[in-house]
Parts: sequence; structure tokens; C-alpha cells
Amino acid sequence: MIYINMGGGRLGNQFFRYAFARQLQENNPNETIIFNFDEIYRSQFLSGLKNENALVNFRTLGIEKQDAINYSIPQYIVWKLFNRFYPRGASFSKIDRYERRWVGLMSFFGLYYLNLGYHPFPLKKYRWVKNLIVNCPAESEKYFKGIGDLLCEEFQPKQPLHDYNNDLMNTIQHSESVAISIRRGDFVDDAKTKGKYFVCDKNYYERAIDLMREKVQNPTFVFFSNDIKWVKENITVDGCPCYYESGKDEQWELMRLMSSCKHFIISNSTFHWWAQYLSPNKDKIVIAPSRWYNDEFKSALFQESWLTIEV
Repeated sequence: MIYINMGGGRLGNQFFRYAFARQLQENNPNETIIFNFDEIYRSQFLSGLKNENALVNFRTLGIEKQDAINYSIPQYIVWKLFNRFYPRGASFSKIDRYERRWVGLMSFFGLYYLNLGYHPFPLKKYRWVKNLIVNCPAESEKYFKGIGDLLCEEFQPKQPLHDYNNDLMNTIQHSESVAISIRRGDFVDDAKTKGKYFVCDKNYYERAIDLMREKVQNPTFVFFSNDIKWVKENITVDGCPCYYESGKDEQWELMRLMSSCKHFIISNSTFHWWAQYLSPNKDKIVIAPSRWYNDEFKSALFQESWLTIEV
């Protein structure tokens, strides 16, 4: 068995974990993949956030196979020791150093865990491991390199496009559309989250827009945000067509609209990361902030083709 702990995040985070699971499945075709959504349901209950099994809205495979994670006794002991000394509340860099001291030992026992960055976990399960337990955010393309086309097929929404989005989709498909993804909400309103993740301010987007206008001829800007009112009041683009997603679409509809754009200005969001990744445009230009966190830790999410704006 291969157990996948889906963590407590939303769609972008779930896409990464599912993608790594599919890579493992490709390399272990005789193993059953079991998904566990307990943390997602627990966080939804405790925090009131709209965390859910978002994968049910896409053409993903096997997510109906859900069960509790079955640790062996050695796995349970190693996991408890790892957590006993875990530096909670420390900087991302300090946490990463701690985890990397443990990652080899835990891998030996069939425990795949690394909260940040990339580690080359064995893709084939060790023969002495009965149950492989994957509790890894897997937020790097390296975790699923080689199955991108498969993921692009499976990360298509099951539901058809909403009729009221037909005009917007037509504009996106028949112009040099640039998706501008602006995440506010918890990145601005929650002091703890803001301290860790708020790196994309108004100045970042203004400079990114200027750079995109240098790179793309006749761009059409399409704004996506969980605070469209703020966007309309604070971000202006002279001389270019601008469109705004309603701010009311479901996650699956948002992903379809965003990923259909030709080019991207993204924030440090896993949802926005996947929108640019799923774009069929091979010549896309992606502009991103130079750092993902308010910390010296270098994220493994950056791709070589991206252009970055210093923040």
C-alpha cells in the first residue's frame, strides 16, 4: 500500500500531493494508492475555512480510495521521535535544516516527509517496507517530472464552463491574454500569515505589468483575485484592455479560466503556480516575485523560464 496524506490545504496544495502520488503510482503499478483527507476535514471543522476535497471536481483518478493511514510500529516510533523535537514556530530555513537531518532515516522506514523544498525520494517502494506513507507537500515540479501531459489531462474540470463566462473565455482564447493573480484575504488580514507570505504588494504588480508590456505585444490583462474590489480601486493599466473575473467562481472554474490565458503574472500562491503550469501555451511568459516567503529560504517552486521581480 501507498498512503497519501493530503494535508490540510486547498486546491493548489492538493494538486501537488496528488501529482506526486501519480508519479509514485506510475513507478509502482502493483501497489494500491490510498488517499487520506482527514487533515483537510479537520481544518475545515476547526477553522471554518473552506477546505475540502477539491479533487472531486476534476478528472483525477483513484481519490475514492480513502482510509486511515496504517503505520507499522517502527514507522510510528520514528514519526513520534521526529515530531518530538520538531522546531515549531521557527523560521523556514531552520525548519528545513532540521527536516533534512531526518529525511534519509525516515525514507528508509518508508516515511516520505519534507515540508519545504525538494528531496529525491526513491520512486520505487523499498521491498522491506509494507506500507509507504507519503506526508509530503511535494511543492516542486521535480516530484512529478515526466508526467506533465498526464496531469494536464486529469486536472481538467468535470463540469462545463459556466454560460456567464463564455464571453470572458472567448476573450482569453482570442487575445494575448495575461492572467494577473492577486491573492489578498488571509495574506493581508491575518497577521501571522501576512508575516510569512505577504511579498506581493501593489508596487510588485505595477512593475510586473510594465515588464509584461515590454515582452508581449498588445496584451489583454485579465485580473483574478479574492478581492476584486481592491484590484479595481488600486491597480490601473493605461492603454490596454482589462477584464475582471467575477470573484464568485468555484475553484475549478477559476483554474480553467486562469490556465487558459497565454501569459501570467502570479503571486506566491500554489493555486497560481498550477494555473501557469497547466497553460497549453508553450511560449508563455511567467512573471513571479523573487521570493516565495518572508524568509531567506529559497523555494523549490521557481522554474527556470520564469522572469522574477525583486521584492
